[in-house]
Amino acid sequence: VPVMTSAWVGGKILAQAGIPYFGWATSTGWWGSNNGFSIGGATPPNPKQQKVVQSVPTEICLTIAGGCKGKTVALVAINNAAAINTVQLFAAEWKQVGAKVVAQNTSIPEPPTVVSDFTPYVNELLSSNNGKQPDIIQQLLPPQDDVGVIAQLNHTSFTGKDFNFSLYDPRIVGAAKGSDTIVTFAPWEQNTPAIAQMTQEVKATDPSAVLSQPTAAGYWSAQMLIAALKKVGPSVTSTSLTAALNKGWTFSVPGGTGPVTYPAAHTGPGGCGSIVSSNGQKYTVVLPLTCVPYIKNPLG
Repeated sequence: VPVMTSAWVGGKILAQAGIPYFGWATSTGWWGSNNGFSIGGATPPNPKQQKVVQSVPTEICLTIAGGCKGKTVALVAINNAAAINTVQLFAAEWKQVGAKVVAQNTSIPEPPTVVSDFTPYVNELLSSNNGKQPDIIQQLLPPQDDVGVIAQLNHTSFTGKDFNFSLYDPRIVGAAKGSDTIVTFAPWEQNTPAIAQMTQEVKATDPSAVLSQPTAAGYWSAQMLIAALKKVGPSVTSTSLTAALNKGWTFSVPGGTGPVTYPAAHTGPGGCGSIVSSNGQKYTVVLPLTCVPYIKNPLG
């Protein structure tokens, strides 16, 4: 603890050794693990494998004046199978909230290819609504591509709303200007006792710590482990810990991170979401930590 990597391949080795692990499942390597406990549930190799989902468009629509019914949405992602499948899921979710999906652009090459000019991709997005701009752009991109698309959007006359998943970090607040970032936990800027306590304890440990989403994920992973140990009791082993949590256990910190329930979250979602907006200088909370109901997977 914490396990936080987009290239997690150690789960099977730890399973063979009978060792549980805790962290933030940012890759599909957690899916189906019996001994991996993530603060945000698990991501499937293919979205169709999920029975239920938490609708990100539903969260986004809470920040859109008048809601999303009738709004036009353009989706943009990198060109690989996982991204293409995820775009299909989000497109179906957008349709469920009454929006019209006008683009599912998956032509941006995946890393390690470096895109030097995002102009053609952004121009395609900005003309996707029958030659006009869409109301909403949702980016499902790596950070470097998020930065490139946002920079190009800021050089145009885009008047809609842009959303990304990766640019919540005080070191890149300038690069996120003009875009809203979807965050897995309550943001550092949210005024709750849980966030105040986390800030105090992180700063006490390291005054120079960056108050970023990975820092928060590390903190909540540690809190998750502590809660798990308290549930099992003083005589704990790897085997008893894993067994006890898989009999039915929910971890949640009000005002910090949403509920995740095991064993269901080994093959399903967990946690909640919030949204922050950057003005180039600082982030502001446009949607505090919000838990939308699970819905049946529209691709299932």
